[in-house]
Amino acid sequence: MPQLARTNAIFTYPTRYDLSDHIGSPISLSIYDGVEQVTLYDPNDTDLFGVLVHADATQATVVPIHGGLAGTVKIKVLDEAQVPAKMYAARSGAEAGFALWDLETYPGTWQLCAIAMESGVAGELVEAIITTPTSTTIA
Repeated sequence: MPQLARTNAIFTYPTRYDLSDHIGSPISLSIYDGVEQVTLYDPNDTDLFGVLVHADATQATVVPIHGGLAGTVKIKVLDEAQVPAKMYAARSGAEAGFALWDLETYPGTWQLCAIAMESGVAGELVEAIITTPTSTTIA
């Protein structure tokens, strides 16, 4: 009998460059030369698609942010994480990651889309629950 459902929806896409240093970062999909490819999330020119869970020089594995994951994922912290705090996908220069909602560190319009299951500081990967994205503006 064929399998009718998956436990988790995880996708593999090609990349334009090696994203292995960005595991846990929010990502987007962009079309280059007619091929859909993974890029780091930048709210100025792309929509949030998911969280990067594995990558090398040619491909990336992504958990979609709009559902399909039965469990948790590791996310990259930009400022700090607290349990059970809401986190938003953000961009700080060349770094894409997740920031603590309560701190309002990064002004702009972002996607509130994760709840931290572990505490952590900038640069760490912490376990989180992916939630339905909600657009939010920080002044």
